[in-house]
Amino acid sequence: MSIPVGPPFRVEFGSGTLADRSADFGGYVAVTTPTPWHLTGQILARQPERVQFIQSLEVDELDAAIGSLPPVDTVVGLGGGMAIDAAKYVAVSRCTRLYLVPTIASGNGPFTRNIAIRRGGVPVGSVADFTPEAVLVDYDVIRQARPDYNRSGISDVLSSYTALIDWRAAASAGQAEWRDDLAEVSRRMRAKVVAAASEIGLVSDAGIRTLMEAFAEGAESAASKPGQRMFTGSDHLFAWNLEATTGRHFLHGEVVGLGIILMYAFQGNDSEEPRRALSEAQVRYFRKMYTVLDERPMTPAIAERLMALAGM
Repeated sequence: MSIPVGPPFRVEFGSGTLADRSADFGGYVAVTTPTPWHLTGQILARQPERVQFIQSLEVDELDAAIGSLPPVDTVVGLGGGMAIDAAKYVAVSRCTRLYLVPTIASGNGPFTRNIAIRRGGVPVGSVADFTPEAVLVDYDVIRQARPDYNRSGISDVLSSYTALIDWRAAASAGQAEWRDDLAEVSRRMRAKVVAAASEIGLVSDAGIRTLMEAFAEGAESAASKPGQRMFTGSDHLFAWNLEATTGRHFLHGEVVGLGIILMYAFQGNDSEEPRRALSEAQVRYFRKMYTVLDERPMTPAIAERLMALAGM
């Protein structure tokens, strides 16, 4: 399969960016979900011809929505991952201009040509040959999201700690192709967010920019090598399996943060550095409450007895 690798996306940072640039949208459709639209709709300099709320990334539902849209020359994606991916799909299908406006600093979706579509609930994904007019990172818009949502985005960059070790092991076993250049990008991005962890925790302009620039650089680098593992390893595997086993959904960055600490230690490393970065970024990767364990330490003997009682 040929992977489209076009120019890097143009990213515009600032406060009031959405209000300023929305005057240039022309006749457009806003592809969004209810909460982001409630937070951003009133600040647009020009209202859309249609607000298309997205409920899923099922291809059949997206195609039905596209068929009902008025003729426009621009699609604007406003929101998190689902709205951003849906906007990409609509713009590519309609051959229109595209603006992407993330409303949360979490993930590289706004900076990649990947589109996370589904068929019958099964992720099928696609990669399209398009380049948006711009990705508008408006600090004021992003700060309207819950702070923990923005802070926890750091985990998808700190996962470099464990992912690179897992990637190297897979390459040694003949299960993956190692790339020194991409590994260096991963380390460099990780160092930047570690240095800015306290700003990310404050959800400051500097923190938002550092995190979003890391996502953008990672997306650009990863496009050159499908199958690379710069930021996905046993940390994410832990998170996915925890949700599958418990049947519960957790805030992605928080459970991946826990996975980083546990898996990095399992790989034989001192987890203090990633733990410190998560703490400075105010990511709640565990919940603390006073229990009997604060008075009676867990010992190997007690652990073995409890496992025996549980039939393990």
